[in-house]
Parts: sequence; structure tokens; C-alpha cells
Amino acid sequence: MPDVGKALKNIIQSFVDEEPKSPLHVGEVMSCWSYLSELADEQVHSEAGINSTTDLELRKAFHEAVKMFKSQKERIIAFMLSEGVPIPPLSESKPQSNPSDVPLGVKLTDDELANSL
Repeated sequence: MPDVGKALKNIIQSFVDEEPKSPLHVGEVMSCWSYLSELADEQVHSEAGINSTTDLELRKAFHEAVKMFKSQKERIIAFMLSEGVPIPPLSESKPQSNPSDVPLGVKLTDDELANSL
């Protein structure tokens, strides 16, 4: 029969003893950088979508996407900084503009914008 006292002692020590946290390895850092860069790019694309459509439902969906991307960016940035990982250069947000000012040769259709979501 196993030693119950020793088992209990090991369990209690596992809650008390904190092992030093190992740093992220290069693959984890690269994944964080890639994820953060994608979030920033998708936020910019969604902002461009807001600037390109007058469809209220589509604009609402893009606004929700931008809100989600910003929230995720804040979370991953906080995590990376807490781990001592520098933040890569990121795409900057787009200023708001009037969708009717976008030239037709550049403007995506509402279907193309909806598919990008």
C-alpha cells in the first residue's frame, strides 16, 4: 500500500512551491508576433470596409469586428509585454472617411466586403 502521508505531502507542496516560470521559446514568440500582426492587419481591413460601404448591417458587422480585433490586440500585447517580448511594428488604424468619396475603381462591392468578414 502506498504511503498516504507522503502522497498528501507532495500534493500540498505542489500548491505551495512555485516553480520558476520558463521563458517563451522562439516558436511561441513567433506565433504571438504573427497573431498580433494579423489582428492589426484585419482591424485595418475592417476599418477600410467601414469606409467603403453604406450598408448599415455590413457597417455594424465591421464595427463589431474592429471592436473584437482591438480587444484581442490589447490582450496579446499585455501578454507579450508581461513575458518580456517586444511588440512588432503594426499597421496603423485608418481614419474615418465618407464611403461615397471612394473611387469606383478602388471601392469593393458590398458582396466582396461581406465575404471578407
